[in-house]
Amino acid sequence: MRALAGLEERGIVEPQEVGEAGLSVSETSYSFRLWDYTLVVEEGIEAEVGKILHQRIGEELRARLETEGDEWAYEVYYHLRAGTDPPSSVPHGLLAANRFLRSLALQSAMRVYESLLDLLPLPSGAPGPTQRDGLARRVDVLERIARVSIHLK
Repeated sequence: MRALAGLEERGIVEPQEVGEAGLSVSETSYSFRLWDYTLVVEEGIEAEVGKILHQRIGEELRARLETEGDEWAYEVYYHLRAGTDPPSSVPHGLLAANRFLRSLALQSAMRVYESLLDLLPLPSGAPGPTQRDGLARRVDVLERIARVSIHLK
């Protein structure tokens, strides 16, 4: 809390008022005043601590998906991908890319689909259900990339 108070004193973060962003009386939330500050603070955090923070943020935002629809899908994907369990972000990446497609943000959808390929490696080892499922998910994403590519031309 002292670190947070120091950031607040320096004008880097500001507390959100109760009632803003759906906060209840028992919750405290802070937001960075400028995105640049986020980057500076993120650089000062140890990599493993950063992954833990991203995982926690992703999990918190994932709860919003249940009540607010897919509006937070990209943020959930971003944080879980940067967290301690990147493969857990895949369903949210697909959801985010679909949301981008619905709003005709084709390049954003393409970036998400392409980044998902890193999380869906080619299966290795003995053939079995796990390898088939992994390959099927990868083929699905490749097909989606092909469809978006056609529209981007």
